[in-house]
Amino acid sequence: MAQAVALSGHPRWRRFTRRLLGQVMAHLVIILVGLFFFVPFLWMLSTALKSEQDVFRIPPTLLPHDNLRVEVNGQAVPVYDVEIDGQVKRLALLKIAEGHGTFVD
Repeated sequence: MAQAVALSGHPRWRRFTRRLLGQVMAHLVIILVGLFFFVPFLWMLSTALKSEQDVFRIPPTLLPHDNLRVEVNGQAVPVYDVEIDGQVKRLALLKIAEGHGTFVD
């Protein structure tokens, strides 16, 4: 009778699994290092496409928002939804300084 040998105990099988596991781990490390360098590049690229208001938005967003703009005194200014006394109104932002904005209706 032939003796059945467990495949997991075979020396070749152990070498193969050890080598395969090492290759998978090496690839994971390479992918993580690549992401470590690629994510800041992606952030820089998305920031280049944003308006000044989007760059300083809190919380920051990866993709730029499409701003609605209106013309006030010959100058194109962005429109924002602003809550005033519990009501949301669409107002144009004329200027922003020290965290406070000047809006017009």
